[in-house]
Amino acid sequence: MKQVANFMFEEWCTLQGVEIPSSPSYPKETTEVDIIAQMNIKERNRYLQLEAVAATIEKYIHPGGQFSLAREELQNRIMKPYSTEGNGKDTLIYTHIPSVDSQKVEDVFS
Repeated sequence: MKQVANFMFEEWCTLQGVEIPSSPSYPKETTEVDIIAQMNIKERNRYLQLEAVAATIEKYIHPGGQFSLAREELQNRIMKPYSTEGNGKDTLIYTHIPSVDSQKVEDVFS
């Protein structure tokens, strides 16, 4: 029993005359390049065009982009609607009123 328990699976198969099962072959993983290669010229052109537009919008919307900075400024102006500039009698007080609905900005950003 100890000798049988210490057998490796391959050894047992060899002694018993059983063919060792082979590992199943997995299908090749489909990549973006494979899918693009299957497209015709018109589809591929449209895909690359939309990808370029998405990259441009991504730079504009994501943190550090112009829309993100404008959104942060809008939030700051809502939190602090008054600001001052200058000193003493030359002090100017500014009142900031948003020209857009903050909820619409949040909806676009999300």
